[in-house]
Amino acid sequence: MRAQDLYSRITQQIIDEIEGGNLPPWLKPWKQGKRTGIMPVNASTGNAYSGINVLALWAEREAKGYATPYWITYKQCQALGGQVRGGEKCAHVIYVNRTAVKDADDEERMVPFAKCYSVFNVSQCDGLPHNEPEPELPEHDRNEKAEAFFAAIGAETRWGEAYAAYIPSKDCIVMPARGAFTGPENLYATWAHEHVHYSGAEKRLNRAMKGRLKDEAAYAFEELVAELGAAMVCATLQITGELRHASYVESWLKVLKQDSGAILSAASLASKAADYLRGYSTQEAEAA
Repeated sequence: MRAQDLYSRITQQIIDEIEGGNLPPWLKPWKQGKRTGIMPVNASTGNAYSGINVLALWAEREAKGYATPYWITYKQCQALGGQVRGGEKCAHVIYVNRTAVKDADDEERMVPFAKCYSVFNVSQCDGLPHNEPEPELPEHDRNEKAEAFFAAIGAETRWGEAYAAYIPSKDCIVMPARGAFTGPENLYATWAHEHVHYSGAEKRLNRAMKGRLKDEAAYAFEELVAELGAAMVCATLQITGELRHASYVESWLKVLKQDSGAILSAASLASKAADYLRGYSTQEAEAA
C-alpha cells in the first residue's frame, strides 16, 4: 500500500463515520475494562507510534476488538520467537523521514519520503509474551496521575467560568467549576483539549494556521488538532472521559473533504503537542 492511499483511506473512514452519525475512530477507543485507549506501541522496540499511525491503529483495534495495544511486523514477531497465525490480515503504518538527494547542479538537499509497513496486533500471534491481559487501573489512580500531569505543565487555569477555552491574549485557560462537569474524567478530557491549544502558542510550538488556511478552515483545523491531541493525552493518562466533539464534527467534515492530507497534518501536529505536554512530566521526574 502506498502512503497516499493510507492517508486517503483513513480520511474516508473518518468521513464515513461522521456522515453515518457515528463518532470518529479516535473518539471511541476507551472501553471500560479493556483499556483500549492505550497508545499503540511496537512490541519489539517498545516505541510508541505517533501521528497518523495512532489513528490508524486505534481504528484497526476498535474494528477488530484486539485486547492489547501492541503491534509488530512479521519479521519482528519471528525474531521474538513468535509466529503470526495463518490467515491473519495485517494493518498498515507509515514511516516518514528525510533523505539526501542531489539535484541537477549536484547540490545536495533533503527531501521527505514515506514508506508503508505491514504490522500485526500481538493478539494475532502465538508464542509472544505480550498477550497477558493487563489489569485495569483503579479510578482514583488515574485521577491522581492526571492531576500531577497538568500540575507539572503549570498552565494558568482560571476556574468558575461559563465555558472552557484557551485565551491567547492572556495566555491562560478558563474552565467551568469542577462541579459543573458530569465527572472528573470529563473534566480532565476537556482540560487536555485546552492544554493542546495552550501548547500551540507562539512561544511554545508556534502552531499558527493563519496564512495557511482561511479563517474558518484554520479554526476547524486547530480544533481537530486539539481533539486529536487530547485523545492522545487521555490515552496516556487512562482517562475515559468524553471529548468535546459534538460542536466540531461538521466543520471537521468540511476540512477533511477539501484536503485528504489534512488528517496527516493534524495528526502530526497533535502528536507533537501531546509529546510537548508529556515533556513537562519527564522534566519534573528528571529534576527530582
